[in-house]
Amino acid sequence: MDNLSDLAIRAVLNVEAGITIDSDHETSGCSMLMPLTKRGEARCGRRKYCDTEYCFWHSPVEGKTNSQNIEAYFGQGTTLVRTLEAEVKAGNSLENVILPNVNLGGNYVKPGPNLSNALLQGANLNKASLSYCDLSGASLARANLVSAKLSDCRLADANFTRARMFNVKLRNNTLSECKGLRRSNFREATVFFWRIDRMLEQDPEHAEAMYLELTRYFSSRGLFDDASWAAFRASKLRHRMLRQRLSIRRLKDLRLISQISPDFIEPQGPLYVEWLYAFFAWARSLVFMLTTGWGERPMRVIASSVGVILLFSLLYDMPDGPTQNFIDALYFSMITFTTVGYGDIIPHGKFRLFAGTEALLGILLVGLLLFCLGRRTVTRA
Repeated sequence: MDNLSDLAIRAVLNVEAGITIDSDHETSGCSMLMPLTKRGEARCGRRKYCDTEYCFWHSPVEGKTNSQNIEAYFGQGTTLVRTLEAEVKAGNSLENVILPNVNLGGNYVKPGPNLSNALLQGANLNKASLSYCDLSGASLARANLVSAKLSDCRLADANFTRARMFNVKLRNNTLSECKGLRRSNFREATVFFWRIDRMLEQDPEHAEAMYLELTRYFSSRGLFDDASWAAFRASKLRHRMLRQRLSIRRLKDLRLISQISPDFIEPQGPLYVEWLYAFFAWARSLVFMLTTGWGERPMRVIASSVGVILLFSLLYDMPDGPTQNFIDALYFSMITFTTVGYGDIIPHGKFRLFAGTEALLGILLVGLLLFCLGRRTVTRA
């Protein structure tokens, strides 16, 4: 059926262009296997492209998407967008198509092609521009979307199961109705135990909004570890934007923009006051990053607690300290940090101030640990 539909589409395009094609040449079929949309070992069956064993869609030949090659294969006056929409409208499978670097994107004035319900399983769309396209209901399972542009696309009911989406550009997308999204979709590689997972972060403001959208998506499906990763990436981008505000030149630019655009509101006052506000906001974010990972890294709280205990152990082990050796100092530091206070070791002099400070830090860090654990599970649930 897919082969007949393909022939029908080409017939319509060729009749409009006034071109006839030899029927014997039509019967030579593409040898690309399509196991996800066809049963058994069924092959594509479309007309072969040039001297390859595959059709236009599955041929790995570079430069096939220029207008001359498209007209030579599909008929004069045809375009890639028009042909692709015809394939999708006819319900033909586009499984394993090879269209890297293809530009199908539209813009705010002229939307991209309508690819709703397209069967694009396993498609190679590496670095493809699909901005403003309609991909609602499209099946993109196992597709290669590395560095692809999906800005302002309609993605309702789109299936991204095991799709590769590292460095993909998302902007103003609604992901609540998508299927199959996981943190692993955005993974480039795993080096030993170090995983690199992210989308395109060139524009921190829009990328932060999309990470927050992913956080809500993962949380609604009970994927709390994935939600924590997305929230951490969003906080990291927010921290980057705070660091950028420390630039005096950037503050001057923001003030100039606020004077030109009435919709842009930026606090007015002495420049050094604005810089101080920006510095304290950045410093606060830095402290939370180091100690809690912005509430998403409980192990950082534990590491900070261990560091505080060891630091005060060294202070208590000073020659005039309240303990006789390091073991006793470590013990005293631990019971002070946890505010147990057995009373067998009593600080004196300046060490009373040290003990009180450590007790306050212990209360604070234990509270932060509970906050991190609750944020990752109870709050998002």
